[in-house]
Amino acid sequence: MRGVHQAVMSLFPPELPGEQQARRAGGDILYRLDDEHQRLLVQASIPPQRTDHDIALTTLDGLLGRLSTGVRVRFTADLNAVRCQARTGRRLPVPAGELPMWVPERLAPALDDVDLLDATVLTRVKGRVPLVVARLGGTATIADADALMRVLRVGTGRGKAYGCGLLTVLPVAS
Repeated sequence: MRGVHQAVMSLFPPELPGEQQARRAGGDILYRLDDEHQRLLVQASIPPQRTDHDIALTTLDGLLGRLSTGVRVRFTADLNAVRCQARTGRRLPVPAGELPMWVPERLAPALDDVDLLDATVLTRVKGRVPLVVARLGGTATIADADALMRVLRVGTGRGKAYGCGLLTVLPVAS
């Protein structure tokens, strides 16, 4: 996973704001491996400096104007499926059976009335530590449009440097 992170970061200028460890966050850079379509989705608040290798650029401007409170959306996300143990601070994987209760907590207050249609748990390796990833798909209602805009820009949860946290949404046709 480190190689993917480095490849994504190589698309952007090296002089991003913040310390070296915080460059990804300084540019709001998020990514997700889309195995189904065999592509890498990258989102950032700054334009990439490289657009070679058949990189297609698009803007979310048309979509963002359609996302308001009360709108039903279809969502996709890869989230680092861990829960912090209160006593020890250890991060423990969320059991697959608990994902229907865990996911709405992760998406609140931006999304509500979450209907989880697909949840696949994958284990990736980041160094010597396993990274538990819940690949999620479902529908939800926008509960707070401002909170959703923030989540869309900065992502949600842990593991963003490893392809977690990018939330994509599309309004459901009515």
